[in-house]
Amino acid sequence: MSGIIREAGGLLTTDEAATAAGLLPQELLARKNRSILAVPTKTGTGWPRFQFESPSTLHAVGLVLKNLDIRSPWMQLNFFLLGLEELGGIRPIDAIRAGNVRNAERAASHFGRHGAT
Repeated sequence: MSGIIREAGGLLTTDEAATAAGLLPQELLARKNRSILAVPTKTGTGWPRFQFESPSTLHAVGLVLKNLDIRSPWMQLNFFLLGLEELGGIRPIDAIRAGNVRNAERAASHFGRHGAT
């Protein structure tokens, strides 16, 4: 397992992720990379486990994705796992876990823009 996948807690299959989210697989796929993060894998689609820790985490990931102006799923995943200067060196997923969803959303809206971290 690569480092980024390990940091994400591993990847769930579509069926596992649908069960964790309380959705049908087709509902989950319809929300892919708009409100639920998914990455392409050699065998199909992988769903980073961290976002399914709780309903509030899943909701917060969706809010952050809406503010993230990056379309590459792997870069989206990378964003959640980077220690950002704007967040005091904290990773966006850890800001979400600590209840600082607004800060993670704000960081997402600035991410990748000139002068932003």
